[in-house]
Amino acid sequence: MVQSFIEQESNEKQSSTAAWCGQNRCNRSSSGRLVANRSSPGLWFRRRIGHLWVFFILFFFAMSCLVLGITRVIDCLCGGGHDNQKKEAGRRVQALACGGLKELPEQFIRPAHERPENSKAMEGVDVPVISLSQPHDVLVKQVALACQEWGFFLVTDHGLSPSLIQRLQEVGQEFFRLPQEEKEAYANDAATGKFEGYGTKMTKNSDEKVEWIDYFFHFMSPPSKGLGLEGKVLKSSLRDEEMEVELKINMYPPCPQPQLALGVEPHTDMSALTLLVPNDVPGLQVSKDGNWVAVDYFPNALFVHVGDQIEVLSNGKYKSVLHRSLVNKERTRMSWAVFIVPPQEATIGPLPQLVNDENPPKYSTKTYAEYRYRKFNKLPQ
Repeated sequence: MVQSFIEQESNEKQSSTAAWCGQNRCNRSSSGRLVANRSSPGLWFRRRIGHLWVFFILFFFAMSCLVLGITRVIDCLCGGGHDNQKKEAGRRVQALACGGLKELPEQFIRPAHERPENSKAMEGVDVPVISLSQPHDVLVKQVALACQEWGFFLVTDHGLSPSLIQRLQEVGQEFFRLPQEEKEAYANDAATGKFEGYGTKMTKNSDEKVEWIDYFFHFMSPPSKGLGLEGKVLKSSLRDEEMEVELKINMYPPCPQPQLALGVEPHTDMSALTLLVPNDVPGLQVSKDGNWVAVDYFPNALFVHVGDQIEVLSNGKYKSVLHRSLVNKERTRMSWAVFIVPPQEATIGPLPQLVNDENPPKYSTKTYAEYRYRKFNKLPQ
């Protein structure tokens, strides 16, 4: 059933640029309108995910293998409202791009030192690419080295079907092809801490500059019930951790002056791990030894980011990778990020086994909820 559904979808022609501007329509109710439930901004995504639970089961198991591998290496080391929606609609990046914008508004122009034209990536440097088909001992060593030196690597031979990855991407593309007013029915209100749903800006910026990105954010859990289990059995089986899973679909429309803008400004992820599936439009750059390195598109590879929580737990042994996203003048760039995060009440600090007189704690211990609040509000940790 899954395969026939995917084949049917893949036979459709790719949408033109006009489709991104809301001229395509998705399935409607009998009245011709998409039925929205404002109290549940993730409803649209859940309705269309359908057989993709199979994907997320496989996806989560792949992530879990990486978590277990990294944990083993650490062990070795120890040896909004409706009015707000109307207001936001006029500021959506996709709407600006589809309006025939010729020059960037001032709020999108980055300071000179942040502009891609003034901070070009190094050439001839490749990020680590790790095959999961290797013997376990070899895999652990390669993951450990990549986490220490880069905080980032690509994973291949992960066993996820290319057709399932394609279907995940199609679901995100379908949402951003909706008419603007229908997307706004799922708008979030990040200013009040309600991050789930459709939005444009995630964090405060001291110089009031805006990133060239729209997104759809969705809180998820491993689909235990899809396996006939109770809701938290699958999560509890993963080393008895109450891990949470969050999905963010990033949409970077064509930008009239990409040399002056950023899709996402330089940052590290507050997660433990982030797994990313990009489309074929390049733009991700990671920092290595103070220089930017462009990450080339690698078909069907998973991009793995070490996040802040792993850096804290390892007392800095593993790096939370600093990265940014560039934009393109002609093409839409998209990415699908899955964040693995601890529960809000979890206390995160350097592991005692990694701390001694010669290597004192480099990070304070706090709950993930407090860490998250400070990160979003750019407060000292």
